[in-house]
Amino acid sequence: MQVKDQLSSLQPYTPGKSPEQMKEVYGDHSFVKLASNENPFGCSPRVLDELQKLWLEHALYPDGGATTLRQTIANKLHVQMEQVLCGSGLDEVIQIISRAVLKAGDNIVTAGATFPQYRHHAIIEGCEVKEIPLNNGIY
Repeated sequence: MQVKDQLSSLQPYTPGKSPEQMKEVYGDHSFVKLASNENPFGCSPRVLDELQKLWLEHALYPDGGATTLRQTIANKLHVQMEQVLCGSGLDEVIQIISRAVLKAGDNIVTAGATFPQYRHHAIIEGCEVKEIPLNNGIY
């Protein structure tokens, strides 16, 4: 079994510095990381209460299709459950969509200064990627 050739050209995603790393570089300032779509405030008390109710179920294998979650979201948005895709972060959602719709040789156009996983997953699927650079800060 051989790994796809296109994987050798890819670099792993490198997230930005954590607030702790920023303090090491810039001193004792208050930093909030916004670049990774992380919540700097943590969970609400209501979420923590619900998690505590479910803690015994954490040893069970989860529903890989997120059926209950997808149905709840679909009901709230008045759409069909089949129209809702859930994943473990944007990277996984991009990966799922890329694997489902991209074919080797497809031509993908993306913005040069956007989330690198669009390009990353297109390359894994064997696509030709064209990046459009910024021009005076705009596309």
